[in-house]
Amino acid sequence: MWPFRKKKQSVVVRVGFEPRDSFTHDPVMAEFNRSRRRTKPILDRHFATMEKMEQAYYRREVDGLDPAIKLCNELIAMAPEVIAAFKLDHQENSNFLRKSEFNNLREHASKEFQAPTNPGFKQLAIVRERQKEYGEVIRLCRQAADQGWSGDWDVRIARCQKKLANERRT
Repeated sequence: MWPFRKKKQSVVVRVGFEPRDSFTHDPVMAEFNRSRRRTKPILDRHFATMEKMEQAYYRREVDGLDPAIKLCNELIAMAPEVIAAFKLDHQENSNFLRKSEFNNLREHASKEFQAPTNPGFKQLAIVRERQKEYGEVIRLCRQAADQGWSGDWDVRIARCQKKLANERRT
């Protein structure tokens, strides 16, 4: 028998208790955490797929472009859900900051939503442009711009339209 025997401890589980809300009694912070959980799954999936795509593109000399293209298409397929989640996240963050007791945080709440760039659209546009599939690049860039993703879509479209016109003349 061990001389330093520990007593058995019982664990009490409260129904409806959310551990992330326990660090504060602030109802604004609790609501912020609950809204964050609504957008987290799609954004986690987006960032995980983005990482895989970047790794697959890095290994394109070994594995070829097909795995990277497949992952780009997955990112593009989930893009409408992702941008909606980003917008909801921004809105919830702005609401949280507006209710904040710190004046310097309230200033950030009024900033307008600006979507990040979508690496699926960007990388696939780069691949297709190198493959001289300019019509596909134009379609991808228009789709990304229509969904609201940041990027140099207009510059890319203009460049590919010029290359497409030169290709048709020859």
